Amino acid sequence: MIYLLVGEDDFSKQNFIKELYKPGVEVQSRDVERLPSAEELSSNDLFGSKKLWILRNCVDALERDTWLTKVSASPHIILLVEEKLDRRKTATKAWLTDKRLTLKEFFVPESAELSKWVTDHAQSLGLSWTQDLSTHLLDRLGFVDTGRFGEGTKPDLWLIHHELEKIKTYSADEPPTKETINNLVPQNAEAHVFSILDALAAKQSRDVTNLLSNYFSGQDGTDEKAKAIALTAVLAEQFRSILLVLAASVERVSDQKLLADTGWKSGRLFVVRKNASRFAPAKVKDLLQKLSFLDTELKSSSTPPRVLLDLILAPLLIN
Repeated sequence: MIYLLVGEDDFSKQNFIKELYKPGVEVQSRDVERLPSAEELSSNDLFGSKKLWILRNCVDALERDTWLTKVSASPHIILLVEEKLDRRKTATKAWLTDKRLTLKEFFVPESAELSKWVTDHAQSLGLSWTQDLSTHLLDRLGFVDTGRFGEGTKPDLWLIHHELEKIKTYSADEPPTKETINNLVPQNAEAHVFSILDALAAKQSRDVTNLLSNYFSGQDGTDEKAKAIALTAVLAEQFRSILLVLAASVERVSDQKLLADTGWKSGRLFVVRKNASRFAPAKVKDLLQKLSFLDTELKSSSTPPRVLLDLILAPLLIN
């Protein structure tokens, strides 16, 4: 049996692989630098034992038709595990539609699907859990249900799983509450900031209001002024990145050079460029000056932090 496992949901992918483990089955995990030959994948050892071959990120190194012809009759289970494949390529499309293997796609759930996943998974762990608790946990972790997950806020199912296990251990036989979550799960302020930036870029006033309210009401012991200063610093950093991408576009700097110069990953560049497309360079420069002023005012003024912040961000939502 040959499987092609595709997608960023590593949690569900690993659980699927675990289900294939059987007593007496030998597991062999290889990458493209130690790629076994088709003959090795197809042959039995002296004792005829079955193997589970896990080949990670090897598809691009294989000639599909020739390789599948040689290994399709293998007595072993062969897993081709890929995080990302370029679906625009003809070769990739051929892999995804080849009937000699079984395609399994693992996508990280988002928005309402993520909330449902949390509820179902919590209940599968034996927790007395409701949809309301899922919403609260996701808000605590910064995976806010706006339908738009930006850089830094992509749901991490492993993290959610470990937090649920921690809550289960602490709760014992008692049903967990929102207070239980607040006591055990640290608030991910940085993830909230990225969600706020996404909502600002999309000019979603209601989302910005809700996200700011959640950010400032988080029960992590940090006062409002400190939270406003931290938010201002991260927003300034993100808008500097946006200005850099806008300048690179004008100067026609290649993605390869931009990634090399900044040390960013391609995913970050994608998100920054998406947000950059919604701002004019002059607007970003003006905002950075205002954020610098806001930082000074927050540290020296007695004006309520939320008032100062609203004065800076409001123009972004109406222009």
